[in-house]
Amino acid sequence: MKTLFALLLLLTFPLVSAGDRTIRGTEELRAALRELKPGTTLRLAPGDYSGRHHVRGIA
Repeated sequence: MKTLFALLLLLTFPLVSAGDRTIRGTEELRAALRELKPGTTLRLAPGDYSGRHHVRGIA
């Protein structure tokens, strides 16, 4: 019975993902790029993002 409950619990909740993140400014973008994890979607709000931002190893 415990195994069935655990299985149902796992099927009820989606797998853990980094999720979506909306970025609103240069400092927030820099922090988001430092903390970027697989599965994260960065959405940039309209605006100016100064600086040179580089991302490598993205599939």
